Amino acid sequence: MSFVREHLPGPISYFEEQGLKLSGQGKWRTAACNFHGGSDSMRINTQAGGWCCMACGVKGGDVLAYHMQA
Repeated sequence: MSFVREHLPGPISYFEEQGLKLSGQGKWRTAACNFHGGSDSMRINTQAGGWCCMACGVKGGDVLAYHMQA
């Protein structure tokens, strides 16, 4: 059995279910960073699910990486 990336949840719904409030419009949205408690330093790619905190530097390429980090 192989991993099927298409079975991952959509980025917007996944991050909102994790309690993040996405602000802004377009491909990249802003949210609080739960890893260091920052109020608006996390950037989230709403198409691919990639994310990066501009303050503490934690990052990942998709919702699975976020889930594993959390």
